[in-house]
Parts: sequence; C-alpha cells; structure tokens
Amino acid sequence: MKYLLSTLLTIAPLLLKAQEVPFPINENGSIEYTEVVQVDSVSEQQLYSRARLFVANAFKSATDVTQLEDAATFTLVTKGNLPRFYSNPFNKTQGGYVSFKFTVQCRPGRYKYSVTDLIHKQSAVSTIHDSGGVLTNEVPDCGRLNLPLKSWKRIKVQTDHDIHLFIDELKQTMAGKADFSGNDNW
Repeated sequence: MKYLLSTLLTIAPLLLKAQEVPFPINENGSIEYTEVVQVDSVSEQQLYSRARLFVANAFKSATDVTQLEDAATFTLVTKGNLPRFYSNPFNKTQGGYVSFKFTVQCRPGRYKYSVTDLIHKQSAVSTIHDSGGVLTNEVPDCGRLNLPLKSWKRIKVQTDHDIHLFIDELKQTMAGKADFSGNDNW
C-alpha cells in the first residue's frame, strides 16, 4: 500500500505537467498567436475594412479598445479583455480578466494577425499580489493560496480556447464569409 501511494505521489506532478497548455511561444519567450493568411484577389483596403468590421463586432466598444487605426499603413491595433472567474480555496468565486493586444496588418492578398501580451489581472488596479500575471508563469504571481494551480491552469485552458475562437472568427470575417446575426428586414 505504501509503495502504491509513493508511486502515485511521484507520478502526480508529471500528470499535472502534461495538462499544461502548449501556448505558441515566440523567440522572446512570450506568448504570441500569429499567422500570415492569404486571401486571393482582395485589396489591402478591403482587408483593412474587414478587419475594422471584425473589431466592431468582436468587442463591446470598438472605440474604447482601439489603440491604433492607421489607414495609410492598413494597420489596426486593439487591446481587449477576456473575463475569467475561478474559485479560491475558501470556495469563493473570484473575478478577473486576461488582457491581450490584437494587431492586424493588411497587404494586397494577405494579412498578418498577432495576439500578444496575455496577462491575468484581478481588476483594473491589480497588483502582483492579487493577479496571476503573464500566462507563461507556472505559478501565478499572487501565489497558490490566492489562485490555486488548478484554477490557474483552467484560466490558461479557457484563454487558449477563446483565443482560437477569436482567431477563427477573424479568419471568417477577413475571408468575407462572416454572417451577421439578427434581423435584416428593415
């Protein structure tokens, strides 16, 4: 029985490590979702307009999140937040969000997107003592007591999933395939 228990305790960290999210890491060691996507027979102006349409539909207030909108270089930069909730050890639900930077650069027949700067914050005035910090951290900045590792990993998995959905919607909009929900009979 002791042998079985010690074996399980030895294997447990390896199993937890296997559940780690394989974030795309750039040469600087930061998380970066990026890709150059080909869109045949579409001008950079059309792609730029589609990118603006995507931002207008993807965020509650496009004007609040837009940091740069340069029609001369066909570049759009926004900063957004993904709400995140978790339970602390006292079974109290905590709020927070993961902030990110989203950039689209358009050229004739292609565009490049990047999603970077993923940081967990408890609130807009968060400090290192109450936030998880950058998602590449194995242990959250605020420590395991404030944000248990299980919750920290769940935040990472949810964020990765939501970023992939975000990118899929971007690709559909940029390809001209995005349908608008709602009533068009006006």
